[in-house]
Amino acid sequence: MATAALSSAESGPASKPTTVDESLLPTRVAPHPLAGVTSIVEATIESTWSEFDDRLGPRLFVKLSDLTVHAGRPPSKHTFSQLGGSLPDGRYVEVTELPELATGARYVLFFGRSASMYTAIWARLAFRLEQTKEKTIVLNPDGLPVLRFDADGIQYGQTSLLVESVEEPSDPKLAKVPGPAAFSLELAEASSEVKNAVSASQFVSGAVRATLKAGGPLGDEFTLEPPADVRWDVRPTSR
Repeated sequence: MATAALSSAESGPASKPTTVDESLLPTRVAPHPLAGVTSIVEATIESTWSEFDDRLGPRLFVKLSDLTVHAGRPPSKHTFSQLGGSLPDGRYVEVTELPELATGARYVLFFGRSASMYTAIWARLAFRLEQTKEKTIVLNPDGLPVLRFDADGIQYGQTSLLVESVEEPSDPKLAKVPGPAAFSLELAEASSEVKNAVSASQFVSGAVRATLKAGGPLGDEFTLEPPADVRWDVRPTSR
């Protein structure tokens, strides 16, 4: 059973909680995250930079290089942007839910039909490839090694293999900003989970099969640009 109470400053005290029989509510089934994937691309992050766009706000631009398309079409351009970065007044905007992409690192990226205002990456599916003594392993955005990826889902380890860093600003008056996390080979070698982690090739083949089973529109046209009617809109809040 679920309860909800509604109150209004004009109507006086809150009314008594209303009891809802959840068995009478329609069943809602969330779509599978892979059902929206149109392309799976492996690429190196060649460079990143911050710019302010009058329509889209602070943007962190990402340039890809050395692309390998594992499924679907290649992107029409090799640059996309994510919400975040420096404001004109020097403040820094960070969206913690978005994946951090480290310059020089290699990733397997999943794209949908079009980008959102936040990013072109679909459902936070950005996986970093790192070399250990045994094999190339795959890390999720939180640095957890991928132990399994198939039609039943993705299984991760419990220990992050990434170490956070902070970048010093060029102007000492500006605040320090978070830098891309660095891969720790020392942590990887000490982790028993790495032995059970899938290799990059196993990950890719599993991802493609799982996306096909989920009904993902692999091969459809897609764009890395946000829709033209999307705008960055920040309004002050008040109590």
